[in-house]
Amino acid sequence: MAPPPELLILVTRNIIYPHILHRHIPELLEVLSSIENWRKHARGRAGLALEYHMSRDRLPPPCPRGLTDNDRNAFQPIVDTFSAIRNNYMKIMRQFCDLHLHYIWTTTTSVNEFITTYQKYFPLLVCDESVVVQPYPFIQSLSADETLEIAKSGKRWKDCIDQLTKDRSRKLKFDISNEEDLKKQIEAYLILVQRQIDTLEQVLDEDSYQQRVGGEKNIESSH
Repeated sequence: MAPPPELLILVTRNIIYPHILHRHIPELLEVLSSIENWRKHARGRAGLALEYHMSRDRLPPPCPRGLTDNDRNAFQPIVDTFSAIRNNYMKIMRQFCDLHLHYIWTTTTSVNEFITTYQKYFPLLVCDESVVVQPYPFIQSLSADETLEIAKSGKRWKDCIDQLTKDRSRKLKFDISNEEDLKKQIEAYLILVQRQIDTLEQVLDEDSYQQRVGGEKNIESSH
């Protein structure tokens, strides 16, 4: 069973605050992938609940008391905004891939480490059939179109390295995102996912929600 989203969110914040732990970016991206799976689950539950409202005779009720107008108004954005938030999630992932590779290139002398990491992020760009690549698990969870989108960053890196190889007097020039901006993007994403999960749980699993919120308050009061 996947860890609860609250734990995953806590782990994410521990990696990015107060400063991003560059060496742990692959682990960060795996955790974000698990959080995104929770968001997919929330979208699915919200969709089923709304579908029940449209065809009550064919589906079991999503909760004993049924859905109110407020419930439906809260659930609909979870479904409607799914694709837009997915695009934002992919943007965050691409930026962290670039940040990690930039960190390796500028702080280590290990070409092999850079090449291995590059191949794990962009397996589609590995042309040598004799090379066995084990992509990062989060890469394997992407759709074909999303994998191609990630690969665009890989092509930018390849073009950049090719230029450096031809002219060794040149320095690496690869635009990466500001780390503070990246942290703000992740934080906004985490807050949104937690809000969607809370919205669903308050309606569909009210007892579980009250227990969780009560537990969080007890932890906060003990510190």
